[in-house]
Amino acid sequence: MGLVFILHALNVTSGASQPANEVRDPTIEFEIADKKLTLDHRCSVGALNEPEEELFGSSQSILIDSKGNLIVADHDAGEIRLFDETCAFVAETGQLGQGPGEFQWISSMVTGEDGHIIVFDNNNARLSFFERNEGIELVESLSLDISPTAIYRFYTYGDGQHFAIVGNITGKDELVHLYSKDGAYVKSFASLLKVADTYDNELARNQLNQGLLIQLDHFHKIVALRSPYTLVKYDADNEVVWAVEEDLWDAPWEGYINITRDSYQVGVYPQILFAGMLSTELFVVEYADFEAETRSIDFRNTDTGELVKRVAVDFERELVALRQDTSSSGFAVFGSSASYPSFSVYQWTIE
Repeated sequence: MGLVFILHALNVTSGASQPANEVRDPTIEFEIADKKLTLDHRCSVGALNEPEEELFGSSQSILIDSKGNLIVADHDAGEIRLFDETCAFVAETGQLGQGPGEFQWISSMVTGEDGHIIVFDNNNARLSFFERNEGIELVESLSLDISPTAIYRFYTYGDGQHFAIVGNITGKDELVHLYSKDGAYVKSFASLLKVADTYDNELARNQLNQGLLIQLDHFHKIVALRSPYTLVKYDADNEVVWAVEEDLWDAPWEGYINITRDSYQVGVYPQILFAGMLSTELFVVEYADFEAETRSIDFRNTDTGELVKRVAVDFERELVALRQDTSSSGFAVFGSSASYPSFSVYQWTIE
């Protein structure tokens, strides 16, 4: 049974007659090589004619913690909303702005080792740390010396004593940049995909040099370039263990981009949208071709990068969060914006 059935099963029929928490198959099982993956639906959030806290804007960042609590950052509203393990609304905080606890564009969220929600505001170039008690309370803000015109992803890194920023930083020839917990720059690794040398266009480099990071353990990590399809595993010394580069699309990705020395135009080119760890042996990569309206998910071996299984999935359904809590279990969140933004939380096990 392919993952396409998982994503179709998560689809919610549009219209007010069907609540967001109705799913076609509450439990789904299928085979990946010699493993069986089981997903059990827990809850869903987001629907028309629902309370205001379940109405989301056009762009979101999603986080799920070890207890299955769902945290949704609504970029359009500059808000962070907390839902419990049943997807019941608990609290919200934030608004659009530049002051403490305010946001311009939230690109990433993670949970720290102390349980704090760490929010990265791309356009304010700032980290905000929130404590969860009965609500969500801002406890600290930390500004980083990076350009707000670039597009970054933020991750906790290694033993929790560092942060990683993935994206283009002026003067750096790498894609991943490490910072200490107090915001001081430490070092960079992972060579950038370069825009043609004849063009000196910082905005274009900011757009093109985007990536994702999978932290396998304290020492090993996988960096995924958004486009073209490129995956590289690094060891503790940031040396390359293996690299995968695939030509998956009929047209080269450069065909979607028109760059001159003074300007650039970018179409919505095919790209990797999500990468995450499923187990100690498997990681997943989701990618989409927006022009052709196709979406696929790859299951790959963490030790070798070898493709284990590739499946076409519902274009309207996107894997937006994947959390591994043990070597064989965790949570997954799928999002849909076909009629309105909605999210479905599943608990998964693999054995």
